[in-house]
Amino acid sequence: MPYQLLTTSWQRAAGAMFRKPLIDTVLAFVYPHSVPRLFHTFFCRPLRIIALSDHGEILFNQVIPPHRFVRLPATRLILETDPNRVLLPEEAQTLARSLMTQRFPSLSTGAVEAEVNLHKLLFALVADALGDIRRLKERCHLRRGGELTLEVLQTAFTPEERGQTINSAAFLLDFSDGWRLPNEAYTLARRVLSLERKTGFMAELVAASIAGSPWKAELPRICLRCQGASGRWRPVLTPPTHLPREVCWRYERPENHIYLCRKCAYKIGWMADETIRLAFARGVWGARFEALRRWHIAASWHLLPARWDKAQYPLWPAEYGGASWETGSGALSAADPRPPDGIACKAAEVARMKKCLGNPRPRRLPTTSLQEAVC
Repeated sequence: MPYQLLTTSWQRAAGAMFRKPLIDTVLAFVYPHSVPRLFHTFFCRPLRIIALSDHGEILFNQVIPPHRFVRLPATRLILETDPNRVLLPEEAQTLARSLMTQRFPSLSTGAVEAEVNLHKLLFALVADALGDIRRLKERCHLRRGGELTLEVLQTAFTPEERGQTINSAAFLLDFSDGWRLPNEAYTLARRVLSLERKTGFMAELVAASIAGSPWKAELPRICLRCQGASGRWRPVLTPPTHLPREVCWRYERPENHIYLCRKCAYKIGWMADETIRLAFARGVWGARFEALRRWHIAASWHLLPARWDKAQYPLWPAEYGGASWETGSGALSAADPRPPDGIACKAAEVARMKKCLGNPRPRRLPTTSLQEAVC
């Protein structure tokens, strides 16, 4: 039986979320210890979840609808498959024997305690989703008789916020039978999904909700040239005018920005010379900027891959980057904004950037009369 092995904490956390139908794919979750576990199917399609013992005995085998919690018995091996997939006892024993005899150096521990109160978890999720719908009502001035339109959504929310609103609206509608919420919340949720579905950018907006979070206040703000703190993040690539705003959120990623003060930006000719901007981006962000630039060129000429799975690779297609964050991966695990530490950069590009930097004078505080007297 072909399977996809999930051993790291990140792989197991993502699981089947935002995936296309599994069909012939079997996701295998392997854990180091046998303890009761709590799984969920939020943002998943209907799944068949199977728990196996170390010897292949089927301990749990049910089809779970989306947006549900499910308690599993003590086990080390859990499978997620298509609902129509039937696992024979012989297949279960063979699979368990194969997995239990392997050694996984990346196998990490972790489980949810069996005493976790599901009602509290679920209530918190519903409260967050309802808060997003309430914020939608306030920002769009719907309390004053305003009408919710696509233009209003585009003006009031960023793509990242629109993607989060889509997730919250879908979540509330999935639980409409089990929770007594204001009818207006359900009406707004249906209206939002209807409007966003017509744009054809649902996948883009959900990707933005994953990888488009604000970051400029979190990364170190030090001028790359003079080491001063008074500057701003300056973009390298500019989005073409014909690209829709739902796609342009990637230009706001840190891989497309360099922190420079106004004086240094003027001296190196940042705005006047594109080669300077590219040299800085390649010298700082290396493989990650090159992957972003490949996406930029393909998007500008409408040459993006037709089978791009934005749920698993929200930043850019898998073939544009490497296998890790340092080598330019656009996968879910590389979506969080980070400082440019350890990125794979070519020596020639770093040398080119240093040449563009020149020999700036480091900023120093003005000498006071007391300092002159001491010296």
